[in-house]
Amino acid sequence: MPAPPPPSPPSPTIPTPAAQLLHPNAFLSKEYVEHLGDRDLTGDVLLIQCKDAVDMQGHYPPHCYPANGGRELDPPHPRSWTVGNMEIRGTEYFFALPSGSTEVRRWVYDFFIIPRIPGLANSMQGIYPDIDAVYKSGGSYQRHYFGAAQFQFVFDQSMTQPQRDRFMIDFLTPNLSVIHTLLNDAATDAAPSAASPSPNAADDPFTPGGIRP
Repeated sequence: MPAPPPPSPPSPTIPTPAAQLLHPNAFLSKEYVEHLGDRDLTGDVLLIQCKDAVDMQGHYPPHCYPANGGRELDPPHPRSWTVGNMEIRGTEYFFALPSGSTEVRRWVYDFFIIPRIPGLANSMQGIYPDIDAVYKSGGSYQRHYFGAAQFQFVFDQSMTQPQRDRFMIDFLTPNLSVIHTLLNDAATDAAPSAASPSPNAADDPFTPGGIRP
């Protein structure tokens, strides 16, 4: 599939409240437009990677959108997309957002990435559909400082589900290398360092999970 067309100019800086909450290593917020024969597909793409999983814990759609005046219109729905040889599981949300004297409605697709931690058993490396994995990783003294990442896609209410899925797959397909980097796939196992001691059942009760390619 062809790569997405050039994006519109990015926001020059991360908003101050988000920066204070997230302390991000990397932040991307852009609008992409995919030109098709019958219509253009437009989606806002947010990618954020935090150096500490704890910093990500307050940043997810059911928390952020209502905190800014939004209303959740439907219960969250599990979704999945096959991109290359990888299955990506995420969650679909539908919100009404204030816009002057009226409101707009937006679809929001969201998933999280926990990186591989060399030398740490049950490192939870994977792609997760909701915030629960980030809370688990952030609750472990061995894991939390390896960080977490989040992808968020926002679409106008007029886009149908097939159109939203098409945008997701067409965007993610040429960017799988970014996901592999966030998963830390290139890391090799080594003996745990003093900062990352070998876990035992008492120290590390969480089980691995997520979706792996």
